[in-house]
Amino acid sequence: MRILHLRSSCGMYGAEGVILALARETRRAGHEPIIAPLHDRRNPSTALRDRALAEGLTTIPIHVAGRVDPLAVLRMAALIRSERCDLVHTHDYKTTVMGFTAAAFARVPIVANLHGDTGESKRVRFYEWFNYRVLRLCGAVVAVSPEIRERAAPFVSAPRLRQIDNGIDIDGLRARVHPDRRLRDELGLPAATPLIGMVGRLAPEKGHAVMLEALRRLDHGDAPPPHLVVAGDGPLRGAIEAAVASAGLRPRVHLLGARADLPDVYPALTALAHPSLREGLPLVVLEAAALGVPIVASAVGAIPQALDQGRAGLLVPSEDAAALAAALGGLVRDPAGARRLGARAAAHVEARYSARRMAAQYLDGVYRPLLP
Repeated sequence: MRILHLRSSCGMYGAEGVILALARETRRAGHEPIIAPLHDRRNPSTALRDRALAEGLTTIPIHVAGRVDPLAVLRMAALIRSERCDLVHTHDYKTTVMGFTAAAFARVPIVANLHGDTGESKRVRFYEWFNYRVLRLCGAVVAVSPEIRERAAPFVSAPRLRQIDNGIDIDGLRARVHPDRRLRDELGLPAATPLIGMVGRLAPEKGHAVMLEALRRLDHGDAPPPHLVVAGDGPLRGAIEAAVASAGLRPRVHLLGARADLPDVYPALTALAHPSLREGLPLVVLEAAALGVPIVASAVGAIPQALDQGRAGLLVPSEDAAALAAALGGLVRDPAGARRLGARAAAHVEARYSARRMAAQYLDGVYRPLLP
């Protein structure tokens, strides 16, 4: 089976991680994934292409001239035919709309993934609204959380709508950890400094403002004042820098930018904070949990399931800075309890969220039923 993955990518984030994990596992099962990132001047990131090529995955970028490019649709259709693809798998609203048309020209089925909406601007909200109308016509639609599945249900008939949990390559992730790397040394911090981490795109839905307020309120007891490290980049970087300065937190907040060495960042954290306002199933939470990092996250999307309803991580209400501060403060003041929580998280993720399990669900439950 030859599967074409289409993604309009602006960096290495959760959806990109899912694509790579799915491609690795389907290739291991004897199939041929092809990754086709969309590139244009407004979106010049080559991170997905570079990672896929480094892993030896077939990667064919598609140039797109602006927001609407009918010629790019024809290029997609030509690529589907020339690579003899059996089906197309899209991973965002832009590739679903364009990929549906290209797949129709090439007469192959299409699978659309819903990783989660951002609603970050009027234009994006319109695109997301239009995307749900296109989903009616796709051969299969996959939601990564119960909440997203419920949102899609009015537009997609039940037999064509599936929920599949995201999965990660747990062994591969653990193998990429370098025990000799020291994030505190890099930042010039004493070894005893508690480090709270946020990892992900710097975008409104990720809750950075909530985290900064929680850091200001955090009661750390006799421990040194915790520092916050923020890994990732995005449109809110300037606003976050300004908010840090305005709150007087500049000495304790470190914006790391996009990091290719996240497996080395996670183990350095005293706790991971994930105060998203809305989510699907974030790979950040799964990766940190797999490495035994204690987690405090807002109870949105599929996060409660990923943290075993609060048994493998602490859940707080969305946008509640006081609750977030209290939960993080408890972990800082109780290192032994934090380690136990991290161990439960690692065991839960290993049992439920492996990439192999995810790939088997796509192959048997989604891809094969669409093919003659």
